Amino acid sequence: MSTPVKYEYLISKSGDLLFSVTVGTLAYFLNERDNPRAQNGKTLLELVSRARQRKIQQRETNRKLDDQVHLGQAYPEITTVSTGGPVYTTDILTATKGFNFYQITKVVRQFLNKAYGTDIQFYQQLDKKPDYFICDAFNDPCIDTAVQFKVPFAITCTGMLYQDINVPYINGLGTTHHATSEHMTLWERFQHKYVDLIKTLWYIYPELKELDQYRQAYGMTSLGLNRFKQWDNGLKLINTYFGFFPPQIMSPLTHMIGPVITARQRTLSEQEAVFLNTHKRVAYVAFGQIIKPSKHEIELLFSGLLDQMEHQRLDGILWVGLKKQIQTLEAEDPLLVWQFNTTQSGHVIQPPLLSHALFQRHVFMPPWTSQFSVLQHSATVLFVSHGGAESANEATFNGVPILVHPYVGDQRLVGRALTLAGVARTHERADCTFELLRQHINELLVDEDGSVGRNLTRMKTLAQIGSKRKTFAADLV
Repeated sequence: MSTPVKYEYLISKSGDLLFSVTVGTLAYFLNERDNPRAQNGKTLLELVSRARQRKIQQRETNRKLDDQVHLGQAYPEITTVSTGGPVYTTDILTATKGFNFYQITKVVRQFLNKAYGTDIQFYQQLDKKPDYFICDAFNDPCIDTAVQFKVPFAITCTGMLYQDINVPYINGLGTTHHATSEHMTLWERFQHKYVDLIKTLWYIYPELKELDQYRQAYGMTSLGLNRFKQWDNGLKLINTYFGFFPPQIMSPLTHMIGPVITARQRTLSEQEAVFLNTHKRVAYVAFGQIIKPSKHEIELLFSGLLDQMEHQRLDGILWVGLKKQIQTLEAEDPLLVWQFNTTQSGHVIQPPLLSHALFQRHVFMPPWTSQFSVLQHSATVLFVSHGGAESANEATFNGVPILVHPYVGDQRLVGRALTLAGVARTHERADCTFELLRQHINELLVDEDGSVGRNLTRMKTLAQIGSKRKTFAADLV
């Protein structure tokens, strides 16, 4: 009988994931504190749990724990171990406020570069050489270490970040509202394929050069402008499903293994259950852990939802974290005045807003919710989201239409893909008006031709079928 493989699961500060199997150890690096990609870690915990069901033993290790270990609490068979603090040492949204796509890309790359040295040192000093790595797509130290150790590796991502087979009609950059080139003019295609790409490389060239300097300092090979050069021989595990993004060719090393939905969902709290059970048509609003909507965004979105309530298409609003953000904005500006305007009414409200009648009866603002359970409830008829891939997976899995209000990262790409699939509407935050918002919500809730309902049924079926593939992902690993 072969010696059982033992497992050790580590939580990494650089985010991102390392999942390494050795004769006696499996190291599993999760995401850092307050990182919007923390859902990626939960995904891999679920996959590791599936692998764990193959009667594999584990051992513990002693390292300083940080507050990300709670992600592993739902998996008692997994020991989570911290390797450090956050990559983003400041609020990433504050640091990039008002920035365009190219500037945001540059700032994110700067944060990742700063973490490279400490991360690569930790990986290179592992007490046992791993036999396999699973790395998040943005964890260059993890991928570089796997290449340096000459061991196989897998890369995880929530979308098709890298096309190992070129698909020219897919728009991968976040610089256009078109998911594909199908409806683009010749000039728009040229602009996106060449001009936007050159501008992106021009903005981040100093950071890519700096990254290569870090690589050389730790004995790695320089990659130049193509940081994806090392990906060709790696297994790509994409936490999405067929039908979510436009069709495209994939290599034998690329697999859609999602949506990875944990089987250990938290149930509704007593307050959540009471609110949802006493309403029939609720809009659920959530923008993730780090996004804080501005005063204008709160006024715009609430006006749009209030308008739907006045037309009896909604009878309640569940908005996660709104109470704290309102209190923060009012504390920062004592002269602040709130304005909400619908097609039937207008409201000018002096602080404190939370004491106004509008927020007393049909608006529930908890600091945190059991999101999957909220989306699963029959009273939830609309999800207003930032467009995070994990949130989109949970919404389509439960058949809830999505109004995407994107902020950073791949959220615009997710919004465009779901709009193309017919289950969402998306807009640019800077250009959105009440009229556009009202039109989008009407299209999702009224659904005059029934197309949204049909598309939701189709996507729900595809998502629920795709959710079975997490066991297949464990088999691939």
